[in-house]
Amino acid sequence: MLAEKFLQHVEKETDIRPFFGSWFDIQGYRQCGYYLGHEVILDLEKECDIWKLAVLKDYRLAMKSVLESYISKS
Repeated sequence: MLAEKFLQHVEKETDIRPFFGSWFDIQGYRQCGYYLGHEVILDLEKECDIWKLAVLKDYRLAMKSVLESYISKS
């Protein structure tokens, strides 16, 4: 659900700040964007090492793909 909500904000080009920072709250949780980002990187590291991720040109597509996979698993 968190990934789906984040993608909805990105696709609608609405503010994603509520996912970051301790002063925002998403269903009782704070700093959800950092958690989600960490999980995405862990999954991307299964395909390539951190050095390849650091220079990945199409990082948005790669991250979106991982986030969509979370939605399909739920």
